[in-house]
Amino acid sequence: MSALHASGKRRWSGRLTSAEGWVIPLLVLAVWDLSARLAWVDPRLWAPPAEVISTAFVQISDGTVFVHVLASLQRQILGFVLGSSIGLALGVVLASSRLADQLFGPLLHAIKQVAIFTWIPLLSIWVGSGELAKVTFIALACVFPVMLGAYEGVRGIDPRFREVADALQLTRAQKIRRLIIPSALPAILGGLQLALIFAWLAVIGADYFFIAAPGLGTSMLEGRDHFQMDVVIFDMLVIGLIGFGYIQLARRAEGRLLRWQGSARAKPKGLIRP
Repeated sequence: MSALHASGKRRWSGRLTSAEGWVIPLLVLAVWDLSARLAWVDPRLWAPPAEVISTAFVQISDGTVFVHVLASLQRQILGFVLGSSIGLALGVVLASSRLADQLFGPLLHAIKQVAIFTWIPLLSIWVGSGELAKVTFIALACVFPVMLGAYEGVRGIDPRFREVADALQLTRAQKIRRLIIPSALPAILGGLQLALIFAWLAVIGADYFFIAAPGLGTSMLEGRDHFQMDVVIFDMLVIGLIGFGYIQLARRAEGRLLRWQGSARAKPKGLIRP
């Protein structure tokens, strides 16, 4: 009975915690609606909730929002996959080769200090201002978080595990599968999660700085140009919801991939059962 009571208490506590997360958003919505009804703010500068909801229904029913969301997601996925692949390869090579680290490490660490938006003039010259430039810009935003995560993950492997791997005479492939990947995975996933967020931010930035094409950033710019604050606010909400969904998805994926750490946090999984 006591175990059942404790389980029920935990469930109730979890629901209460989830409900607490809605308090501030609902309060903000209430203040927003009240300020619109009492004319505290100019509706031309900040659209009331009813107008944003009406716009949402229109854009969902005619499919406009889905066109922009799909275009943005497509660019983000392409840029994320390209940039993460490059960053992962660079991080592993730099961490595995002292010579490569000494030759290219200082240059790459200096480049990562350059703000991402300063690359826009060069990208416009090198690859134009169309879709290729947007994807390249997003990929560039993903390279360094993943590179640093992979670098720290591989460099952080406990030397004792390397000695055990050598003593067991594991081949290079076995070391990668049983030592390097399990040991470096938490840091790599951290870098990928950061890159996912950066990529989503870069998607909106790409619409601002390159040629207009379907996308949430373009939709916001068009809303601004036509003084449609309801469209701008609706797009902001969509961007925020998708970003929130990405964070939740990344956390769930990380939790599943790192379940083994619960019982073997300090040991690479593969070496437990060679």
